[in-house]
Amino acid sequence: MPCQRPLLPVVGCLALFYLTPTFACDPAVGEYGQAVQLFDQGDFRAALSIFQAVYQANPQCLGAKLDMAESYFMLREFDEAHRLFTEINTLPDLPIGIRQRCEGFLRIMEEESAIQAESVNLNVPARPLPRLQVSVGAGASDNVNNGVGFDALTFDQGVLKGQTLKLSENRQARSGSWHDVEVAAQHVLPVVYGAETRAYTTATWRGNHQEDDPNLITMKGMLEVKPGEWANQVEPRAVLSGGAVLLGGDYYREDIAVGVQVQPKWLGRKVALGYQFTDSDYQTSTVEETDARHHRVSLSVPLAVIGEHAKVGMDASYQWPESAERLADYHEVSTRLRLNIAPPAKRYSVALSYGASQQVDAAAYNLLVFGEQHRNLQQQVVNLGVAWQADKRMTYEGKVQVREQVSDIPIFNSTAVDAMLGIRWQLD
Repeated sequence: MPCQRPLLPVVGCLALFYLTPTFACDPAVGEYGQAVQLFDQGDFRAALSIFQAVYQANPQCLGAKLDMAESYFMLREFDEAHRLFTEINTLPDLPIGIRQRCEGFLRIMEEESAIQAESVNLNVPARPLPRLQVSVGAGASDNVNNGVGFDALTFDQGVLKGQTLKLSENRQARSGSWHDVEVAAQHVLPVVYGAETRAYTTATWRGNHQEDDPNLITMKGMLEVKPGEWANQVEPRAVLSGGAVLLGGDYYREDIAVGVQVQPKWLGRKVALGYQFTDSDYQTSTVEETDARHHRVSLSVPLAVIGEHAKVGMDASYQWPESAERLADYHEVSTRLRLNIAPPAKRYSVALSYGASQQVDAAAYNLLVFGEQHRNLQQQVVNLGVAWQADKRMTYEGKVQVREQVSDIPIFNSTAVDAMLGIRWQLD
C-alpha cells in the first residue's frame, strides 16, 4: 500500500514504513481502535483528540504520545509534532524501531522547513543533490523467457489446420537467472505558488545469464505536482512521466504519459481515483514501428485494518484504446487485492497481493494462421515481498512471484515462478 501523505517529501515514503498509529498501551481501551481507524481514514483531528485523552489518563503511555506526534504531523502542526518527537527520541533505552521512526519524522520536518525557505525567494536554487537509492539483486525463474509448456502446436484453424509444428527453443519455457542493478533518485523542487513539485528518475539494468536472452535496460522519469493546502480535502496531483526500454542495446519501447489523481473520502474511507493517458511506441530490428495510445482509469480503496499493523486494500482499473495498431487494440479490466504488514516497532515489512486481468482484443491475431481466433489474454499474478531493515541505510529484500497467462491461442499460454533476493541502500 503506497504512502498516502499528500504533502510529505519523497523521503517520507522511503524512511518510514506506514503511518498507522501503533504502540497502544492498553489494547482493552475500545476508543483506541476507533482512533486508529479514524487516523487511517484521514480524520487526523478526531484521532488526535482520542490519543490526547488516552495520554492524559496515562502519561506513561509511550504509544499514545507517539500517535499524538504523528497526528500533529499529518495536520501540519509541525512545531508541536517536532516537540513531541524530540521528547520521545531523547528517552533512554528507546527501542531502535521507535527511535528510527522519530528520526525519520524529524528529518522530514527539517526538509519541509528547507523547502519553505526556498519558496520565499524563487531565485534561490534547489538543493544541488537529490536523494539517491541503489539496489542490487539476483533472481531465478523456471520460465525466464515466458515460453509455453509444450514443444509442439497443432493448428485447428487457418491454412495450417490439422498440421502440427514443433516450436523453437525460444518459444518453449526454460529456466534461467539474472542480476539487477538499479539507481533511483528523488528530488524536491522549490515551492511555486504554493504547489509542491517532485522529480523521480530510475534506471535499471538486468543482466541475463543465458546467452540467448538479451540484457534489459529500463529508464523511467516522473514529475509530480501537488497544489497547496487549499486542496487538502481531495489531495489532487498531476503527473507527467516517460520512459524507455532497451533490449540488447536496441530501443524496444518508448512511453510518455500524463495523469491526474484525487483522494476524496467515500463512505468514510479515503480512496484514490486516477486517470492516465499513455502513448507508447514499439520498434525493434525485426518488427516495424507500432504506435499505441490508450486511456486508463483506476480506483484504490482501503478495505480493512487488521489489528494495529496490517492493512487490506483493493485496486481496480479499466483500460481502453484511443488509436492503436493490431496487438495494442484491446480493452483490459484488472483487479488486485493487497495485504501489507509493517509493525513499526520491528524492522520488517511483508506485502502480499493477488491480481487478475482480462484483455479483450478487437481483432484476430493472425487470420492466415489462426483464423478468427483472438489472443484475449487472462492473467493471474501472486506477489510476496519481505523486507528487513538492517540499519537506517540498508534494507534486505526478498520477492517471489507466481504468474499464469491463458489465451484463446495456446501459443500465448505460460506459467512461471520467479524468486529474487537483493539489498537496497539509501544514500543522502
